[in-house]
Amino acid sequence: MKSNPALHFFRIFVCLRLRDYKIHMHQINPNKLLLSKWTSTSPQYKEKHFIVTKLIRDEEETVIECVLEAVINKNQHTTPWQVLKSSDNWQQGWK
Repeated sequence: MKSNPALHFFRIFVCLRLRDYKIHMHQINPNKLLLSKWTSTSPQYKEKHFIVTKLIRDEEETVIECVLEAVINKNQHTTPWQVLKSSDNWQQGWK
């Protein structure tokens, strides 16, 4: 069977895109988010550092949202926990 250069290029391209996508996503266990620390990469109202103060669960005890509390002013924001996966918007820890 002959090797198709276009198919080979396509496979390499897809593998690189998947690798890049995985690099830009945090691996998160939602059950271990409580009291974890996060840094926003695009702070608003000087709120840059956050701590997860509460996990909101559904009736099956699955984590669906988390409460992020800004360290600077104690403002609380409820958000789906999956938003923390984006390394374009969030960094783990306080940086």
